Amino acid sequence: MKREFATVMAALALTLASAAEQSGIAEMHRQWLDAAMERYITYEGWAFGAQPNGWFAAVAGKYAQTNQLPFDGVVLLVQEKLEKEYDAFRNGAPPPDDGTGEERKARVDMSVNMLRSLGRKPLSLPFLYRMSRKAEGHYRRVFEDMFYETVAKSPVSAIRSVLDTHEKLVADANGLARALSAHALASEESAVDELLLTILPDITDSDILMLWADRRLCDRYPEYKTSLQRLATWNKLRDYEPPDHWSDEGKKSVMEQKDEFTRFVALSPEKRTDMRQRFKNLPAPAAAEKEE
Repeated sequence: MKREFATVMAALALTLASAAEQSGIAEMHRQWLDAAMERYITYEGWAFGAQPNGWFAAVAGKYAQTNQLPFDGVVLLVQEKLEKEYDAFRNGAPPPDDGTGEERKARVDMSVNMLRSLGRKPLSLPFLYRMSRKAEGHYRRVFEDMFYETVAKSPVSAIRSVLDTHEKLVADANGLARALSAHALASEESAVDELLLTILPDITDSDILMLWADRRLCDRYPEYKTSLQRLATWNKLRDYEPPDHWSDEGKKSVMEQKDEFTRFVALSPEKRTDMRQRFKNLPAPAAAEKEE
């Protein structure tokens, strides 16, 4: 076990050095940043409790600026540090023999906070996606949450570069849809709509489908209201009922939306539209299920 762990740690050290080299960060600067990361994990990260604080982001940012280092390279080093700490925790490695007595889980948690403190950067999407598949238990959810938080702040092109197959896009269509509903780049609304239409048939969360996706698309594209793409949502929403605690106005809005659906599905097939007339790269709509 010790030999296996030593082999893993040696490989991770090489990976860290490789990332630094690829990021344009020389060894002397990497060593300084390594020490700063350790200081955050063992001391500064705890200065204001267990929540992320900006100490590392501030000192690393100033150091990178002073030494003309690419800050993206710093982000990559933090990613590698986090993965190294997670692997040590997963492999049951003892705490480092540095007198701090820190538990491995605590080091992982502080490393997560350190990456969070750098902001939701599109650069982190590939790492977070990979870790959300690699990690187990509690940390899988942590990395999934961080991935979708970053999706909400990232250009659609960056999202698609990571979720680069249809299978990846729809594997968690509900999570992706929720992230898109919080997407912060107003200049990319049309790109968000195209991505939303791509995953629309695979969204099963009735709330996000009825209260955000369908309403957004209806408001933005008149032709969507009678589209083949919208038809794919009917069987998932026909029995949707607003929660009892909603206001009468909120319930009325949902019932009006359902009435509109009912009128729509009664249209003859030749009157149905196709959103591919606007978005050329959409997949062909799935064959409609038999309507009752």
